[in-house]
Amino acid sequence: MPKTAVICLLCLSVLAFDSPAHTETVNVGGYHFPPFVELTGDKFTGLTLDLIAAINSFQDLHRFVFIPTSSKRRYRDFNDREFDMLFFEDLRWGWEDKKMQASRVFLQGGEVYIAKAAPSRDQNFFQNFKGKTMAGYLGYHYGFANFNADDQYLHDIFNMELSTTHEGNIKKVLRGLVDIAVITKSYLDRYLKQHPGIKDQLLISVKLDQIYRHTILVRKGARPSAAEINTLLDQMEQAGVLSRLWQKYGIK
Repeated sequence: MPKTAVICLLCLSVLAFDSPAHTETVNVGGYHFPPFVELTGDKFTGLTLDLIAAINSFQDLHRFVFIPTSSKRRYRDFNDREFDMLFFEDLRWGWEDKKMQASRVFLQGGEVYIAKAAPSRDQNFFQNFKGKTMAGYLGYHYGFANFNADDQYLHDIFNMELSTTHEGNIKKVLRGLVDIAVITKSYLDRYLKQHPGIKDQLLISVKLDQIYRHTILVRKGARPSAAEINTLLDQMEQAGVLSRLWQKYGIK
């Protein structure tokens, strides 16, 4: 082999050895959805942000970055390619016609109904919503409404007021401003832990409005793929990373 060719090969070998692996940026959309994403002032916190940090520490092929959106705007932002993934999402929440793939279900949760406690009220109070006023969260999909999140539909059919605060909806129930509110169970559990005197003032449904089947939704053709995300979740689960996150937020 000519001497110049040998030198070139040696140079290429050195460059290949010294060059760091290419890290791809993965944009992850998220919206105010306590305890998964919470906005305090101008700062986002919550389980989604913690999971992103944990993934970035666990592997170095991709760098996951949080991209804020809103519960209603997330579909438009997805179409505009602002992000390629969402964490703690359910395909039933308006994604059926989108070019998305879902990871395996890696966490389950749910929503409960709450009402102001009264001597004459029991679990039968939640069997029929006719003639009752309700409070919900703007942009959320509810099982009792067949996952139709349209504001006008929820208002006209279920007399439902929509807001952007779970705490505000709990207070509406306590003040008698609405009869029933639908609250994410993980949020309610944490709220009652922080405000232990409130629990006796509430009637909390035994039945769930819906069971969350939390997945990671991935745009078709994006990397890592849903299959690769499953492998990553399995590895993090086996390493105990996920269980530590669930424990931090009081999630079973």
